[in-house]
Order: sequence, then structure tokens, then C-alpha cells
Amino acid sequence: MRSDRKKSFYQMVNDSKSVVADEMIFTSDKDFFDKLNKEEIMIWAEESLKFVYEDLGYKKEQVIHATLHMDETTPHIHIVVVPLVKKFDKRVNKEKYCITKGEYIKSSNHLSKL
Repeated sequence: MRSDRKKSFYQMVNDSKSVVADEMIFTSDKDFFDKLNKEEIMIWAEESLKFVYEDLGYKKEQVIHATLHMDETTPHIHIVVVPLVKKFDKRVNKEKYCITKGEYIKSSNHLSKL
């Protein structure tokens, strides 16, 4: 491999024009939360994380931040994920990690369906 093509992880992230992390916000309207007690809100938060793992396909180690905010008008969750994927690179004949959101959210139609 040519030395001028080798990059460190930090160079790849800093030079990248691609998404390196996604922030998702989960919430609802005030009426939805007015009907829930704190325990039910925690269940809602756990179900939101379950959606990230099961429906979007992220692994726990890809979630770098998840916070439930209860101090504003409506509760909401901020979740930051790194869309890291292990792919086989034919050029070097080995598996490599790449950051690609397309593996998790295929298109705007897919996102609407989710």
C-alpha cells in the first residue's frame, strides 16, 4: 500500500466529508406526556433505545451518548450514534471499518417508514 494513502483514524474523521455521527431526538407532544408518570416515561425511553437497536440496527457500542431530558416543556431523548460498519475491501483483501449512514437509514422513504 502506498504510504501517501495511509491515514490515521483521526485523519479519516477530520478529512471526511461523510457523516461521522448522527444525533437523533425522540419526543412527542405535551398531551402524550401529560398522561404518563415518571415510571411510564422511563419505559418510553427504554422503548426508544430499543428502536435504535432493533429497528435501526445499531449496536450498544455504537451509541456514544443517550440522555433523557425531563427539564423542558416535553421530555425528550438525545441519542448520538456512530454509523460504523465492517466491510470487506477487495483492494486490500481484508475487512475494514468504514463510517456509513446508508447501512442504517437507506433513504428518506425508509426513514419515513421507520
